[in-house]
Amino acid sequence: TDPAEKEQLRLLCSKDGKAEYKAYGDESYTYAELLQKFPSAKPSIGNMLDYVPDIKPRLYSIASSSRLRGDDECHLCIIKNEWEATSGRNRVGLSTRWLSEVEPGTEGLQMHSCVHPSAVTMPDTHKTPLLMVALGTGIAPMRAFIEE
Repeated sequence: TDPAEKEQLRLLCSKDGKAEYKAYGDESYTYAELLQKFPSAKPSIGNMLDYVPDIKPRLYSIASSSRLRGDDECHLCIIKNEWEATSGRNRVGLSTRWLSEVEPGTEGLQMHSCVHPSAVTMPDTHKTPLLMVALGTGIAPMRAFIEE
């Protein structure tokens, strides 16, 4: 490792580097960006696999009725996670960016998925008045109800 980069990395790992460490966190750097920032650091693949955590599963809300769409299609309600880092760099969430760029009907696209039972259900009769209030992706079941 380059001596200057090595010193910077040591500082980030020390009590004295607490403010610098926080500044890196506030920038929301990816692991790939950190490796680009410190190009002389060359961790082994084994070290990367040991220390870089797995990507956590993302949960999305189904916004369509399976009664109308069947089991082969569902619509998702997704909020594209975008923010500005303290330096002014625009940041976008990992999965929301990917999902927003996928063309509907893309052949061969596969994603692992599972469906959890809904906490919200429609009344047995459509004569029952409904008052629907939601924030963010909480609108998803409302959209499915309206679709029915």
